[in-house]
Amino acid sequence: MSIVIVALPGAPSLSEETAQADRDCDERIKEYVRNELNKQPDIDTASIVHAIAVKETEIPGLPPGGGIHTKYVALLSLLHTLYTHCLSPVHGLSVDITL
Repeated sequence: MSIVIVALPGAPSLSEETAQADRDCDERIKEYVRNELNKQPDIDTASIVHAIAVKETEIPGLPPGGGIHTKYVALLSLLHTLYTHCLSPVHGLSVDITL
């Protein structure tokens, strides 16, 4: 299988405003995850993702159409950084994350 990527010179580029909004959203998620881990230090990855998904409407700035699930890899990376012992395989995914 082959994939061909065509980059057009007139294609829109990422604006600094959008990049900043994404970084702000990541910070809000990080704060929420830290709060959850402080409440329940032994919580697993699936439970944290579920807890955030339930309160998804309370987290402003999540990407439209995908919500918190578009931030799954960033969330796993954050959990790996904060509490390595909290990580567990979810939905058959490997949690081998290199930072």
